[in-house]
Amino acid sequence: MRHPLTGGGMTVSLNDVVQLRDKRYPLASTINVLSLALYAVFAATDDPYLPAMREACFNYFQLGGECVNGPMSMLAG
Repeated sequence: MRHPLTGGGMTVSLNDVVQLRDKRYPLASTINVLSLALYAVFAATDDPYLPAMREACFNYFQLGGECVNGPMSMLAG
């Protein structure tokens, strides 16, 4: 909390935003790549290989434990 007349709080806040932005990018790109890959596998398309990929993903997730926790943790950030 800073004095409203000096605007020091805005300076601190903007500095925090810059620092968080720089740390967020690698994490955001991991989430984006994984989510797009999962969407491609589970989306309804005409690719004849996707049903096999979809079934393999479901079978992998059914193993439970780290097979679910790992991918879901990455998606959750």
